[in-house]
Amino acid sequence: MTQEKRAHPRYPIGVAFGVPIQITTSSGTIKGAIGDLSAGGLGIFTSAHLTPGTLVQFEFILDSQKVLCAGEIVFKQERNAEFFYGFAFIDIPLEETQNLVEYRNHIQFIKISILDTPC
Repeated sequence: MTQEKRAHPRYPIGVAFGVPIQITTSSGTIKGAIGDLSAGGLGIFTSAHLTPGTLVQFEFILDSQKVLCAGEIVFKQERNAEFFYGFAFIDIPLEETQNLVEYRNHIQFIKISILDTPC
């Protein structure tokens, strides 16, 4: 049995097709869905070609309340005809991460804005 290396356990999102997301880049808006969520970040499925190391801003709608935080794309995997990305939260308060995990099945929408691309 392999040992989990993550600092935070991952939780699947309890919605049939994932929570819808919108990724805003300099060239337009791309859609996707959340695959999983943890107190340290989230996994997203999308057809978008994004680069690990890119800084992003998250906007969550959680039970009608807006939550903003920064993050970074930490990995990219190709899966069938789309990509799975791992995003790490950078500046989200501990209380908000606990709320995200506790109320993960109540997240209604996520908007991700690309802030900076790596060299």
